[in-house]
Amino acid sequence: MTKDEIAKLISFATANSPYQQGKDMADTARLWFVMLSDIPYQLAQKALIKITAQSKFFPTVSEIRDAIKGFSDSKLPNPEEAWLEVMQKLDRYKSPEWSCEEIKKAVRAIGYLAICDSENLGVERAHFMRIYETFKKRTEDEQLNLQLEIIFQNQKLLTSKGESL
Repeated sequence: MTKDEIAKLISFATANSPYQQGKDMADTARLWFVMLSDIPYQLAQKALIKITAQSKFFPTVSEIRDAIKGFSDSKLPNPEEAWLEVMQKLDRYKSPEWSCEEIKKAVRAIGYLAICDSENLGVERAHFMRIYETFKKRTEDEQLNLQLEIIFQNQKLLTSKGESL
């Protein structure tokens, strides 16, 4: 996202926050540029509209990032949805295609045939959900680390130009 796009977002958010109007938003602009520049403008705008409709307060970086998670196409299913997918595709004579790598890894960790042949699916379900949640969290952490790397690069860029937070 560019500085001009950040300025548009701040202008929009400020229009909804009377107590922010007339204040110098330069520090907020620099912070948002560093912390949100890895996000496409249209996605950030959509998140800001959602937050503005639901909150009485000026949006924070964490609120914007949280709202964006709800719009993400790469959103992983929650453990219950993942288990439902496993149950729907369960067939000992077929090798299913999973919707995401995390489900595939969790099924592999337990054993596909072990799930198919289980006499107590409740036990397999509990194991699956715990293992899947671990893989899901690891993937989300890796995505966050990539985003943070972009943020750190932008912060270095600002610092090298003599600007600071």
